[in-house]
Amino acid sequence: MKQTTIEEMYVKTTLLVIKAKLQTRNYFVTIEKELPGAHQLRLSTGSVINVSTKGKIDLQGTPDTDLKEMFGFLRN
Repeated sequence: MKQTTIEEMYVKTTLLVIKAKLQTRNYFVTIEKELPGAHQLRLSTGSVINVSTKGKIDLQGTPDTDLKEMFGFLRN
């Protein structure tokens, strides 16, 4: 049986938090997949969220001000 690393546990926890935040704002994940060194969530809005194994969150795809605000990319 494969042992789970700290990084894998961190990414899984981060993804659970992200999905909960998305759900409260009525965003829908259409595709979820693992990439080398990251995990990707594709949303019905066309936005893409990448979570690296180091904990970095990148937003790509269709620009979305609400997502940027939700994840702290916009500051007052």
